[in-house]
Amino acid sequence: KLSLGRERKRLIRSMIDHYGKKNLDEEGVNKLRGLLCFAHDIEPEFRSDVQTVKDKELEEIEEESKKETYTPIEILNFSPRTLNALINGGIGSIEQLVKCSPSKLGNFRGFGKKAMTEVADALSPRGLALTDDGTL
Repeated sequence: KLSLGRERKRLIRSMIDHYGKKNLDEEGVNKLRGLLCFAHDIEPEFRSDVQTVKDKELEEIEEESKKETYTPIEILNFSPRTLNALINGGIGSIEQLVKCSPSKLGNFRGFGKKAMTEVADALSPRGLALTDDGTL
């Protein structure tokens, strides 16, 4: 049975890693393409092994990105009425707040024009704003 060999496999894996990190120039990319085609002809299961490892790495990256940071809205120093309306509406973090639209916030009990102005004034110095599309 033919094999790529340990060194060539390591080289391919290393080049794939560099490619993923955008550290491979055009000549390196072409060399990697050639090596992958060669690997597929000599040892087809190697390509699926590499893909399995890459899939696991991608899953880990996706899980980390899903972990949303949590910055409590209390640091924005809202009035008690505005703060309570947001918390009772299920908004506890700045990240959750900026995903809301003005119409969604307007539906919260005790959340009126004054509270809307207070939220806009608190978010603008941070370069943040409410969304227009209303997705949460």
